[in-house]
Order: sequence, then structure tokens, then C-alpha cells
Amino acid sequence: MIECSSCGYSNPIDANFCSSCGTELNSVEPGEVTATYEIIQVESEVPVPELTDLPEGSKAVLIVNHGPKKGTRIALAEEDLSIGRDPESDVFLDDITVSREHAKVEFKDSGYLVSDLGSMNGTYVNKNLAESVTLTNEDELQIGRFKLTYYDIAEGQES
Repeated sequence: MIECSSCGYSNPIDANFCSSCGTELNSVEPGEVTATYEIIQVESEVPVPELTDLPEGSKAVLIVNHGPKKGTRIALAEEDLSIGRDPESDVFLDDITVSREHAKVEFKDSGYLVSDLGSMNGTYVNKNLAESVTLTNEDELQIGRFKLTYYDIAEGQES
């Protein structure tokens, strides 16, 4: 397998372009593959990203950490959001691992509730299959091969 330097997707060794994002790959001949690993010191705490420049009224944000839309920020206000592969979804995730009507995020008094809508691959919160879960700060939401991190703006401002 050859990893895309742009999105990190693992492609077949003979691929010329990334199947996920279309970036040109540096292909190598079979038998010439070597691996080099660099040891990186990892801090114990993950830094919270800057939560600036969000639309007025935003109470939370979902940030795509893995998948073709890596880096995308989805501001959450008091409106419900539909998530799916249907282009009419509020959050359109164009990948076969995502159902057309996969999940929804609803604003409740207790926070944001994510609910699976009977998807084929399920909706996961912190690697646990979830039918309906209230999100807490820094929860990881997985829909298909997309991984999103939830940040509560009010909690982020308290630190």
C-alpha cells in the first residue's frame, strides 16, 4: 500500500493517483519499497484548536479529522443538522461508507444529541456504536470513514 501525502488514504501500490482525493502519488516499483520511521515526541494533552471566525450564534463545532474533508469545520447552532450521502443533507459526506440519511445532530437543553438514522455502517461516538448519544467536549464522532471531533465553544472558552 502507498499512503497519500495529502489525505493519508492507503492506496494500492500500483496507483498513480489517490482514490480518495485525486492527489498524484509517488509510485514505486514492487521490490523497491522501504520504510523509514521517525520517532515523534507526543504531548500528553491534545491542543484544542482555535474556535474563532465561527458564525454568530454558534454554540459548538465539529471538525473533520479524518476523511476527504479533513480540516472542515461545521458550526453548530440551535438548528438540527442532517448528515449523510444525500446531496440535500445539511452535512454532505460523499463516500460509499456513509448512508444517504446516516445521522442527525439535534440541539437539546442538555447539549447536542447525535442519533443514528438506521445507517448500514452505524454511527460511533468514542469508538462505541451509538444509537443516540449526547456529545461532550472532545468526543470523536465517526460516520463511515469520516472522524469528527466535537468541541463545545463554551467549554473551550472556560480554559
